[in-house]
Amino acid sequence: MVQMKDYYEILELERNVEQNAIKRAYFRLIRIYSPEKDPEHFKSIKAAYETLYNPKKREEYDKRYDINDTYIKDLNVVFHLTEQLKYKEALILLKELSIKFPDEYEIEKQLGILYLNTRSFGNAIKVLEKLCKNNPTDRDGMKLLAEAYGMRGFANKAHNQYKATLTIYPLDEEIWYKYMTFMINKREEDIYEQILEAEKIKKYMFEEHFLIYLSGLTELFEIMNFYNDFGGQSDEEPKKIYTLFKKFTYCFTNSKTKLSKEEYSFIVSILSNVATIPACYKDMTKIMPLIEKYPLRTEKDEKMLKLIYSNLKLMLLLEDPNIPDVLKAIIEILISECDCQECKEERIECELYILDNISILKKNIVHMQKEYNELFELNKEFFINALKPNMVNNMIDKRVKTLKKLKNVKNTSTSINQDDAFNEFMKLARNYMKKPKSNKFKTDQSKYNQLELDIENMKIREAEKKSLKELDEDVYNNSFFDYYDQELEKPYVRDSVKIGRNDPCPCGSGRKYKQCCGK
Repeated sequence: MVQMKDYYEILELERNVEQNAIKRAYFRLIRIYSPEKDPEHFKSIKAAYETLYNPKKREEYDKRYDINDTYIKDLNVVFHLTEQLKYKEALILLKELSIKFPDEYEIEKQLGILYLNTRSFGNAIKVLEKLCKNNPTDRDGMKLLAEAYGMRGFANKAHNQYKATLTIYPLDEEIWYKYMTFMINKREEDIYEQILEAEKIKKYMFEEHFLIYLSGLTELFEIMNFYNDFGGQSDEEPKKIYTLFKKFTYCFTNSKTKLSKEEYSFIVSILSNVATIPACYKDMTKIMPLIEKYPLRTEKDEKMLKLIYSNLKLMLLLEDPNIPDVLKAIIEILISECDCQECKEERIECELYILDNISILKKNIVHMQKEYNELFELNKEFFINALKPNMVNNMIDKRVKTLKKLKNVKNTSTSINQDDAFNEFMKLARNYMKKPKSNKFKTDQSKYNQLELDIENMKIREAEKKSLKELDEDVYNNSFFDYYDQELEKPYVRDSVKIGRNDPCPCGSGRKYKQCCGK
């Protein structure tokens, strides 16, 4: 049989010594039994020190010696085998002890733990149910039984067992942590409500396990995304997010726990969403210096960090009264990096809106370049070219053609000219700007009354349209492209001679038409 020496004997100490005495004994002994001279004894000294110097581990270790002396040595062998992950040998020995000493609390508890470690959940439940029946208020037994129910897939029984345990031990942080972990792994609802319930009993209940707060944030962001997908808004979720994130910030900034790579990646991914909530801006500025200190970042983490800083800059931009809604909208689309057709259409409509009002928006674009250069760089080429008067018409033509393709408009010859088509697309762009945006920012029309007055001047150009003059605005917005295909069937008559792609450009540049104005 394997013999296991007592940790107190290894460190040459009495059982009632203070923590500082354990530390002194450890450093005294490793000078005598260094890893070079006696590696095996050094390992035993180190294991004894790591167990006894940690108050929680020492308390658990000391409990083993409050056991009947008749089987304490055998049970210590079981502990030793378990630490070496030799579960089969430990299980055989425990079964023998269970037969010799039936209904002994410590033997039955360790048997239940070993069944859980070997994923024999059915046997674990049988043993632990019997243990809890004989010891109805035992903390460890109740906690282990709840874990066994959860691992076996008995969700309702696990919920009831955890709640029964927390009724008796409401201040136990470990049981709360196990319960919340179970809910998160099972993707249960009301994680946020359970966190608040724990916080009512004890403030910062999950201070040592602060990732629980982020799991609650994950649930809230899923609810927000659900509202956004169906065109609605929720005012409650951002407030809840702010409440949880404030708790996380406090615990994280005061924690000395070293994060694993997986934990760090999880934190960064959640922070990329938190960075879109204006109320969390101050706490984000506190926490980001600590996040940047982490040395083992992956490429994905680096991308997430860039996204976080972009979203933080976006929050400042959205609150800036010198930035019109159309510029806010296009930056928001660019940051999202969404490649769906709807986002492509919205981006082009915003760009057409900007090009048509470039004389009004010029100062705003320059202001954005100075104050928010990182966001300006997202669409730098467009903004710079838009400020060049000789480039605007070509940019408009290209975007009108692209938007036609995206909206599945047939490229048929009609009597409508390019200016008319452009004006109609401007209506679509304006209608887009009037739609309610997502909860990332809200449109404040009062700030842009002057811009709206200037847009009204476009009615002069729209009055020149003849073929579309009688169309009702609602009918046009909903079915303009159908009308464009079905009603206007007259062939287009060219006013001038057709210019070939390889002919000299009529602008006088001396270049071929396809390399100049015909691009």
